[in-house]
Amino acid sequence: MTGVAHSLADQRSVFDFLSSTEAYGADTNRVDVVTTHGAVIFLGCRDVYKVKQAVRYDYMDFSSLQRREAVCKREVQINKPFAPSVYRKAVAITRDEQGQFAIDGEGEIVEWAIHMNRFPEEDVLERIAERNEFDARLAALLGKQVADYHRGLMAENTHDGGLRIKEIINELNDAFEDRDLRVPCDLAVEFRAATKAAFEPALDHLDERATRGLVRRCHGDLHLRNIVLIDGTPTPFDALEFDERLATTDVLYDLAFLLMDMLHRGLNHQANIVFNRYVHFSWELTRDHGFLILPLFLAIRAAIRAMVRAQTALRSPAEAAALRHDCEKYLLESVAFFRPTEPKLIAVGGLSGSGKSSLCESLAPDVGKLPGALLLRSDLERKKMLAAHEFQRLPVEAYDEATNRRVYKRLFERARIALEQGQSVILDAVFSDRKNRLRAAEIAGELDIGFCGLWLDASADVLIERVEGRRNDASDANAAVVKKQLESQRQHGETTSGGWRSVDASGSVEETRRNAESKLGPAFLDYCDNSLSPRGAP
Repeated sequence: MTGVAHSLADQRSVFDFLSSTEAYGADTNRVDVVTTHGAVIFLGCRDVYKVKQAVRYDYMDFSSLQRREAVCKREVQINKPFAPSVYRKAVAITRDEQGQFAIDGEGEIVEWAIHMNRFPEEDVLERIAERNEFDARLAALLGKQVADYHRGLMAENTHDGGLRIKEIINELNDAFEDRDLRVPCDLAVEFRAATKAAFEPALDHLDERATRGLVRRCHGDLHLRNIVLIDGTPTPFDALEFDERLATTDVLYDLAFLLMDMLHRGLNHQANIVFNRYVHFSWELTRDHGFLILPLFLAIRAAIRAMVRAQTALRSPAEAAALRHDCEKYLLESVAFFRPTEPKLIAVGGLSGSGKSSLCESLAPDVGKLPGALLLRSDLERKKMLAAHEFQRLPVEAYDEATNRRVYKRLFERARIALEQGQSVILDAVFSDRKNRLRAAEIAGELDIGFCGLWLDASADVLIERVEGRRNDASDANAAVVKKQLESQRQHGETTSGGWRSVDASGSVEETRRNAESKLGPAFLDYCDNSLSPRGAP
């Protein structure tokens, strides 16, 4: 049977039961308890029970037992397919005639919980970031996993992509006008003006993306605290379960929460890798106005965090000062995402082993609007074009003249699409053919944007040593390829043209970057203030 609605006070006895070891197996001698704004989580040695708090907010209502039953079952339904080793099932908490509680017992149902398997908390990505262990390899894996996650979702039959975002903006503006929240007035006004200016030209694009199937039932709460390493794989859990309309949104709005969270934590380099790997593995989800609308999505995500911090401050007097400080910081970051930036195109060429990819990955987070430049690498695009795994070695014919033309055409087409949307781009390719070097500059000229071509130079011994030492890299170049490139270079008697600037790349990545920065100059680097410091502050 189903009981009646319960208040937070009524839930206390259930919480006491789940806090005791008697609710768990013999191997549990301690229960850890974690409280969030919407749930209380009880962690035994192996078993976890998550109970929704009997609360009601403007955006979330768990005030009745029936509602909590529904959201518990929904949470399992939407999370278990993606995290089967974490989620088990929704269970009833029962109380018999003697007043004894049990899990899925015979008595009256007094509460509902989600039964989960416990995982090591140190494997949550938030904890990994706090330990400064969030490396480039993990970021690359995360970007691919999120791309695969979104590509596997069913497209919604909807055309109101703009309205869905407008509803969120309206809710934020209404909240920021609430004097009880004590949101800084100047920031609230700046946010309102900036979102209005960004939303109006994006409205048709948002609707078009919805029409093309890019609005899907997403995770809805995709940030580092809700992703855990399971068998080495970043696994999303705790997807938003209480509002189907809020979670049914543009896939890039889902991605934006993750990128914003990483940027807020100062993980700019990792965020750029996640962004680039996501785009590489899901170009079809991004190309249609995605680069144009991403800053708006990032700003909204930061503003939501600001709103929640302000609302929490009202209920937590002891933490109010810290929470309001967080609110202001998030809102400052939100308006920073609207900083105007002019797109730039940087092309980096050089023989195999010259360090092109390392330099490009180092520069990308600091070029253009957050989360940095789109990085287009010929080695990766070739593998994708030929339906090969990133580390799969291709046959010699995959590098013939006809295939090379297709690869460069693909690079230039994608670069142009992104640049037209205001997205800065870095091209990473050998560029040994003068025609390709000239074409890169022509694209920038046609779009009237800044261009710089860099040619990386290193000795034959350095080039050969580097390619021979590669492991798990998309490039198929070896010593024989380098020698062939050197011979071709000698025969043609040229290395660069069209104003490309030579960069000494014989040293470390850091030394090569410094040499490249001196060639790029202030026109490419001074304007790229990719910190989230308020209003240009240091």
